[in-house]
Amino acid sequence: MLTDRYLPYELDDPGLARDGLIKIIKETLRSDRTTDSPVFQMLPALGEADPATLQVVPLDLREEVERALAANSKGWLRLVAQDVRGRRFEWGGLRLVADVQWKAKDDEGARASFEAIREIYGDNVAANLALANIYERRYRADKKPEDLVSSDHAIERVLANESVTSEQRVEALALRGRNQKTRWRAEFEGLDNGEERRLSAMNEALRRSYEAYRQAFCQDLAS
Repeated sequence: MLTDRYLPYELDDPGLARDGLIKIIKETLRSDRTTDSPVFQMLPALGEADPATLQVVPLDLREEVERALAANSKGWLRLVAQDVRGRRFEWGGLRLVADVQWKAKDDEGARASFEAIREIYGDNVAANLALANIYERRYRADKKPEDLVSSDHAIERVLANESVTSEQRVEALALRGRNQKTRWRAEFEGLDNGEERRLSAMNEALRRSYEAYRQAFCQDLAS
C-alpha cells in the first residue's frame, strides 16, 4: 500500500519549508520502490505484498463461478466479471473469473477481465502472460497487426518486471519467440512460388524467433 509523504510547515511563512520540500521530492524521485512505507525503510529486504495473497474471494462468488463454468455460460461469467468491479475483493474476483473464462475458451471475455486487472495492477505477471496469448490468438484469427503488437507489449512488461520468477521469464521469452514465428509464417504463407517461399522463409523474423527460443532454453537450463 502506498503511503503519503508529508512536510510540516509554518502557516505564517510556508516558504521556510522550501528546502525540506525539495529534499523530499528528490528522495521520492530517487526511490526505486513502489512504496516508501517506513516499514520498508527499516526492512529494505522485505518484499512487496502480493494482492492475491491478501484478498479473500467470498465462497458464494467461487460457487457461482463454478456453476457458470459447469453451464458453459460465457454470458454468465461476463456478468460476474462486471459485478465484482469496485468490490473490496475486486482483484481476486477478477483473477478468478478471468482464469475460468480462459478455461471456457471465452477469449474476448478473458481479455476484458485480464485488461481490467491491468487497470489495477499494470505489471501483473499472470495477466500479462495471459494477454500475450490472447492477443496472439486474436491476430491469427483476424490478422489485425495491432493485436500482435499488443501481445508483444504484454510480453515485454513481463520481461521488464524485476520480480518475475525464472519460470515466468522462460515462458515470456518462449512467447516472444512464438510471436516472431507467427510473423515469420505470415510473411511467406501467401506466396505460391516455391522459390519465393524459400527465400522469404529465411528472413529476420525467423532469426529473431530462433534467438528468443534460444534465450528461453538457456534461461531454463540456468534455473
